[in-house]
Amino acid sequence: MTLQSWLEPLPDAADQRALDRWAIDELRIQGLVLMEQAGAGLADLVAARCPSGRIAIVCGKGNNGGDGYVAARLLRERGRQVSVLTVVPTEELSGDAKTNFERLPGPAPTFGPSALEGVSAIVDAILGTGAAGAPHGNAEAAIDAINKAGVAEVIACDIASGVDASTGEVPGIAVRATATATFHAAKPGHWVAPGKRYSGEVTVIDMTVPREDVDGALVVKGADALLERSGRADAVVLGPGMGRSAGSREFARRVARRLRRPLVLDADGLNAHAASLRELAVRAESTVLTPHEGELGRLLRIETDAVGAQRLVRVREAAAEADAVVVLKGDDTIVATPDGVAAINRGAAPALATAGTGDVLSGMIAAYLAKGMEPFVAACAAVAVHAHAARTAARLLGPEGVIASDVIEAMPIAFKEL
Repeated sequence: MTLQSWLEPLPDAADQRALDRWAIDELRIQGLVLMEQAGAGLADLVAARCPSGRIAIVCGKGNNGGDGYVAARLLRERGRQVSVLTVVPTEELSGDAKTNFERLPGPAPTFGPSALEGVSAIVDAILGTGAAGAPHGNAEAAIDAINKAGVAEVIACDIASGVDASTGEVPGIAVRATATATFHAAKPGHWVAPGKRYSGEVTVIDMTVPREDVDGALVVKGADALLERSGRADAVVLGPGMGRSAGSREFARRVARRLRRPLVLDADGLNAHAASLRELAVRAESTVLTPHEGELGRLLRIETDAVGAQRLVRVREAAAEADAVVVLKGDDTIVATPDGVAAINRGAAPALATAGTGDVLSGMIAAYLAKGMEPFVAACAAVAVHAHAARTAARLLGPEGVIASDVIEAMPIAFKEL
C-alpha cells in the first residue's frame, strides 16, 4: 500500500530489521555506515540538550550499544567529557558494535550506579528496538540505576530500554527518558501508551535509507544522482542550507570524495567533515574550503579559541591536511595553500557579520573557478571583491542595515573601484 503524503510510516521491530537488511543487501550501504549515522545523530541530540557537563553513555551488547559507542567517540572528539559504561563484559561484543567499541579511545568500565554520580546527562543505549520481554540481569539493574539517578536529561537511543518498540508495552522496568533519538522513522512504541510516557521528546534522525515517496535528496541515493549530473557544471558549491542530519552528512562526504569538478566547501559541507579533514586530500580536482573559526576548529578537532589564538598557523595546518586552499574568514581573512603560502585581506568589513554573506563569498569563488582560475587566485580575488562590495554597501546603507543581497548588488561598483 502506498501512503498518502500526509501520513508517516511507523515501522515495528520486524519492519525495521527488514529495512536495515534491504539497505545493506540491496543499496550496498555498509552496516558500519548506518551505525555511524545513527551515532552521529544521537551525539547531535545529546549535545543540543546537554551543552555542558559530563555525559554518561550506558551501552548494551547489541547494535544499540554500538550506536552509543559511536556517539561517545564523536562527543569526545568535540571535547566533551564522556564516561562510557557497559552492562556486559566487552569480550561479549561482536560485529559492528565490537568494531566501534575498539575505535573508542580509553576504557569502558562495567556499569555501576556510582558511575552516574555528578553527570549532567545519561544516554540509554542498552536495549534497542529488537528487544522484547521484561529486562533482566545487568540490563534491569542498569535501568533501575538510571531511573534513580535523578539526572535532568536522560536520552534514549532509538527506544527507551524496556519499552516494546512494536507495541508500546512495558512488561517490566523501563528507562524514563526525557528525549529519544530514533532512526529513520518513529516506532509504534514511541506513540502508543504506556511506551509513549517513557519516550520524552522524540526526534527522528534521518538516515541514508530512503523513505517511500521521497525523492532521495540529501541521502546516498541523492548523492549518486548529483554526481551523475555534475558533468554539466564547471564548479560546485556544497554545504549552504544543507542541514546537519545524518543523511546530509553522508551526502556531503560522498559528493566531496567523488566529484570530478572544482569544489567550494562551506557551512554544513564543512561540518560534515568535522574531524575527517584528511578525506578531502583524495580529491583530484581543485578544492577550496571557506570556514569561520568555529568550523575550522571542528575540522581540526580543537576549540574555537585555539583557532583564534593562532589563525595563521591553524589555517596553514588545515590547508596541508586537506591538500586544499583554505579561506579562514574574519576581519583579517586569510587564504592559505597546502604548501604554506598565505594571503591576508587586511581590510575589515563589519557588514560581513551578517547571515548569508558567507554564501555570497562561496558563490564568488566558485564563479572564478568556473572561469578556469587557479584556486588560490580565485579565492584571493573573491575575498578582495567581496570585502570591497561589503564596504561599499555599508557606505550607502550603513553597516547595520546591510544584508547579503546588498553585497551582491554592490559588486558592480566594487569591480569598478578595485
